[in-house]
Amino acid sequence: MHGVSIIVTSFNRGAFVEEAVDSALAQTYGDTEVIIVDDGSTDPETHRVLKRLAARGLNVIVQPNAGVSAARNTGIRASRGEWILCLDDDDIIATTYAEKAVSRFQSDAEVRVVYSGGRFFGGNSRQWKLDPYSPGRIALGNCLPSASFFKRSDWGAVGGFDEGLPTFEDWDFWLRLSSLGGKFAKLEEELFFYRIGHDSITNSHIASAEGEMVAAECRKRIERKNREFLLSQFDYVYEACQRLDREVKEWRWTYGTIDVRWGASIRRILPVAKRVRKALLRRT
Repeated sequence: MHGVSIIVTSFNRGAFVEEAVDSALAQTYGDTEVIIVDDGSTDPETHRVLKRLAARGLNVIVQPNAGVSAARNTGIRASRGEWILCLDDDDIIATTYAEKAVSRFQSDAEVRVVYSGGRFFGGNSRQWKLDPYSPGRIALGNCLPSASFFKRSDWGAVGGFDEGLPTFEDWDFWLRLSSLGGKFAKLEEELFFYRIGHDSITNSHIASAEGEMVAAECRKRIERKNREFLLSQFDYVYEACQRLDREVKEWRWTYGTIDVRWGASIRRILPVAKRVRKALLRRT
């Protein structure tokens, strides 16, 4: 049994995947294994890079294309770590991330997830500002980086990543872990680096009208699956929507129109709140 398993999932990212893998291999925490899962890449350059990584003695698993959730589950099933980190093939992590995450897990048995501060890189470099985690905040939408450490036992307890979700799979997974209780601990240092300035798989799912429909269906699926947890956070969601409504009214009063930032917030939060409220009314 290893201490940490880092699962690098790859799909047609030959230009970036080796950098992601090297950041995983460079961890100062010695008891770390790295597993690469190729999710049916078709790009010749990606094939060449993955063959080169396999020639270096790394565990490279190739599977037919089934999506990032299936690729992560495949890698975790093949792993032997007590703590797991899923790393996308275009992102990187700091060398001390695993060491500091393990220390945090070991210092408090109630900790289920350890995540860190983040920074964008690639197109430009700037701090990635995420709202602090709370059960109520995660009910509104994802506020954790995908590269967050979690316990292998908890992955098994909630049934792994949902392979039926083409997007928002991270949010669904964190919701199900949140339903178990316990703590989500943040390392304040910037230890995760999210690449921007290229086509993102996540963005490609929602960049079109068809993608918006897929995203809406995914949200409904997630909300159905996590209904009890979302209902338990109704007060937080309701207050957030009331606050947003006040801010929108103030913006309209001052400027006569809605800024695009508020529009995005409304589209994200209000559908969740409406469905949670409707479910609560059915329950009472």
